[in-house]
Amino acid sequence: MKTTIKKEITQEVEIALPYYSTNGNNYYKIVSNEPTDNLSIGIYDNSGNYSIDNHVYPDRALHHACKQITAEEFNKVFLHAFNKLNDICINNK
Repeated sequence: MKTTIKKEITQEVEIALPYYSTNGNNYYKIVSNEPTDNLSIGIYDNSGNYSIDNHVYPDRALHHACKQITAEEFNKVFLHAFNKLNDICINNK
């Protein structure tokens, strides 16, 4: 008989701050262990959903599906999301 078991690994890692990463739809900027100091940007151009969240636990940015990116890449996405959200606010008064 074969069966499947789930194993969970806890690993401590050292990162240099600020740390930027993405999984393709969410972009993270980690500046401290304090979640309210960090940013997450959600970009879903195909559905028109955009979000900017300032409450992110650092481990979200280190998820296995995420890859590290540069500050410039993060800032470009931040401006894109900010402009989209601003357009929505202005056009839906």
